[in-house]
Amino acid sequence: MELRSVLIGEISNTVYNALEKCAVRSEILYTDQFIRGIGKTTALVKLAKKFDLYIVVPSIAHIQLYDHDKVVGQNQLDNLVGKKDVCLIFDEGVDLSKLDGFNVITGIVNNF
Repeated sequence: MELRSVLIGEISNTVYNALEKCAVRSEILYTDQFIRGIGKTTALVKLAKKFDLYIVVPSIAHIQLYDHDKVVGQNQLDNLVGKKDVCLIFDEGVDLSKLDGFNVITGIVNNF
């Protein structure tokens, strides 16, 4: 058994639980430049799938990295204007000012 795999699995579950709590409270999950590779994006995708949410990412170049049908780049948010009941979550690197006017549930901000 590889300890790294065990730890990453446990940490990823913890990140998901924290992100779900943030969603319930409409809060943001803050991280920093030292917290890398622990499953934050994986947890975000899992939450988006569970609640049928759109994920906003910094660039459309990143869309293929997300295993979800509802992923949009921050500069393509105009495509969602006028759609009924659109709820968003966002990943690290998104300019929060671009989310004004949308129903943002939660997201991840790298606070360094």
